[in-house]
Amino acid sequence: MKRTMIVLGCILLAGPALAQSVGEKTGVNSMLGVAPTTADFVKEVAISDVFEIESNKLAEQKGNAQEKTFAQQMVTDHTKTSNDLKGLVTSGKVKAELPTTIDSFPPEQA
Repeated sequence: MKRTMIVLGCILLAGPALAQSVGEKTGVNSMLGVAPTTADFVKEVAISDVFEIESNKLAEQKGNAQEKTFAQQMVTDHTKTSNDLKGLVTSGKVKAELPTTIDSFPPEQA
């Protein structure tokens, strides 16, 4: 149970930080009332999916039975949304570039 809380806490705390563009982190979009571009949104979703898939693969290896079951469902769900998004981009319905790993993103400006 303790591990579950730690894993979920890490995911909840790190997820939004990893999924936000620089504009969102500085509050520019929300201050101006501007929605992110489709390309930015797609990139944020892709980053989130990659993070969720990789972190839950780790939870599948290290967790107890309940945590492994939950992690497996998370991997399944985020793999599906990732594949759906890839389908939209490759079909041309959505114009954006899809990163494949968290490491493929440029470092943030300091």
